[in-house]
Amino acid sequence: MAYRFKLREPLGKGVRRIGLEQIEQVEAKLRAEEDVATAVHDARRCLKRLRALLRLIRPGLEAEVYRNETQRIAQVGRMLAGARDRFVMCQTVARVEKATGPLGDDCGAKIIALITDGHDLTAPPDAETRREALRKLGISRKFFAGSTLRGLTMTDVWEGLEKSYRKNRQACKEAYRRPTDENFHAWRKAVQQHWRHMSLLSRAWPETMTARAGEAKALSQILGEDHDLAVLVAFVSQNRDKLPEEAIDSLVQHAKSAQKDLRALAKLHGDRLLLEKPEDLVGRISGYWDAAKDLLRSEDHVRQTSGGTPDPGAAAGESPAAGGLAADAQTDDANAPEASPPEPEEPIRLDRMTRRSVRKRASA
Repeated sequence: MAYRFKLREPLGKGVRRIGLEQIEQVEAKLRAEEDVATAVHDARRCLKRLRALLRLIRPGLEAEVYRNETQRIAQVGRMLAGARDRFVMCQTVARVEKATGPLGDDCGAKIIALITDGHDLTAPPDAETRREALRKLGISRKFFAGSTLRGLTMTDVWEGLEKSYRKNRQACKEAYRRPTDENFHAWRKAVQQHWRHMSLLSRAWPETMTARAGEAKALSQILGEDHDLAVLVAFVSQNRDKLPEEAIDSLVQHAKSAQKDLRALAKLHGDRLLLEKPEDLVGRISGYWDAAKDLLRSEDHVRQTSGGTPDPGAAAGESPAAGGLAADAQTDDANAPEASPPEPEEPIRLDRMTRRSVRKRASA
């Protein structure tokens, strides 16, 4: 099933459906015995989707309930992080050597040996880790299957979207005001949440929302490369006494230069993605959502009065009037491989109001 709300589906029911689907996918990945690195990566993506879902509906939950659920899901993510983080660092070393050529004195192989430290990166999490992760997921399953979600409304969603988007803009400003690795990583997490929020709300206007989700995803991947380089630099700096100094200096110099370029590119993407004020963005998207629901009701009326054939997708809120074939475009498919940042990317189709705002800024 898709990671998105349906227009006809009560919000609480949609949150329940999506939450349980993501939990089931994590449970399946935890039981995987083959291609474990990919399975763990996919499981962590599902956990991030769960946290983004909870962040969006946060205003409709009691503070303690929200805190308990997000902390539990985050704990499961950390339990799965070790092997995946080592795997990513090894990939980053390979990317650096591809860009600069082999590091001197066989330094690349020595770094990888330190990273793996005898660990089998293709091995599944140990039995105790999997048992504890599955136990925690069982508690989260009870939350999503329970009655807590019944009182949720779209007002909660719009408030949650405004708060998370405002935090996104603030994180961007802070990253460029104080350009530390930690601040750029914090911005990356905010961008990832926005990408998934746009996916959840894509039925409002699939063509427009899918474009926005794609832009957020591209930005999160750029910031992800920046973070990978930061993690590698921190690791080799901590192990400098075990590695050839000249080769380490070369690696750090390349990484810092690449980070500078990535952050300059991210700034341009961020300027476009975060152009609107929070209240304007939420007003626009909530307007799209209401209009899409009106379209469905109008379609129903026309079919009933004209004697037309009922739309088989209408009952599920999947009518073509709400976006056509583009509605089936998935921007966060659990089974899709992680894509590389686009080069060059296709232009994002902005709505009329945003285009006017861009032109106004450009002529100022």
